[in-house]
Amino acid sequence: NKLLVSDTGNSRVLIWNTFPTRNGQPADVVLGADDFDTWPNYFDLKNERDPKKRIYWPWDIWTDGQRVMVTSTVDGSVLIWNSFPMKNNQPADLVLGYEDFSTRFVQHPENPMADLGTPRAIAFDGKHLVVGDYSTRRAFVWNGFPTRNGQAADFTIQVKRVEDEPYNDIMGVAIKDNRLFALSAQQVYIWNSFPEHGEKEDLRVGQTSRPTSDADSMSGPFGVATDGTRLIVADTNNNRVLIFNKVPTEPGAKADIVLGQPGFGVNTFIARNSCGGPGAYSNGEQLAIGCDFGRRIYVYGHLPDESRAEADVVINATWLGGVQQ
Repeated sequence: NKLLVSDTGNSRVLIWNTFPTRNGQPADVVLGADDFDTWPNYFDLKNERDPKKRIYWPWDIWTDGQRVMVTSTVDGSVLIWNSFPMKNNQPADLVLGYEDFSTRFVQHPENPMADLGTPRAIAFDGKHLVVGDYSTRRAFVWNGFPTRNGQAADFTIQVKRVEDEPYNDIMGVAIKDNRLFALSAQQVYIWNSFPEHGEKEDLRVGQTSRPTSDADSMSGPFGVATDGTRLIVADTNNNRVLIFNKVPTEPGAKADIVLGQPGFGVNTFIARNSCGGPGAYSNGEQLAIGCDFGRRIYVYGHLPDESRAEADVVINATWLGGVQQ
């Protein structure tokens, strides 16, 4: 009956003790800030550094209504509340990613199985805790709910889009009926039974080529959910949500429903030329656009003369603020 939201850019978590029933209904509890009038900044690495309370860029949340876990992305930790938080800025009980709270923000553990990079996704099914990580390009797995600070993972899982490229980051995870779902790059990875020792996935859904806005393509999928029958994917960089009416059993499975655009293949400009925080440069004949959020550089051999013109070259990149030639 509760609702929890990772208010990422504000470095806090908002909690509604009863599910909202009206527009603009305020949250009841805030974590990571003293009150609702305090606005933490994840760039602030000096002030408000209480290691049991501070949250930096929370990306994902897990709860069973009694316990809560939050990924604190920037400092590489997972915070755990063993009882449901009932007051503002309630301190966490446990921390993963550091030996204990006294070493948080100070020194990462030497054991790589306990040293999280930038945790983005979290799921727990009563048997396994899975934390998907961006910078270490893997998912950390605990056999059971952690009971002590700095508890090392039991094993890790890694995925590849194609064999001749490095391992990919894992941005979304879900567990249901002993099946594991993970999102990375342009695909959904599915294990039909939980990989108890880090086994390779049974199935990959989604194209490995340049993404389009078709029903079988994704671009930077970040969130995944399932009720055991249907599969829901937040196709983030395509600005849409894909719904499969049945959990896919074949690599070529296509989504049945799309939210965020009128139909499949309609919003091709957003899919193929998505760009957040753009920076542009032109020499009068050619055009280059660097995208912060899209993490790409779009190069046009000639200045576009129509809306939704597709770039001639697309270069994957890291975070960008501008380009020059």
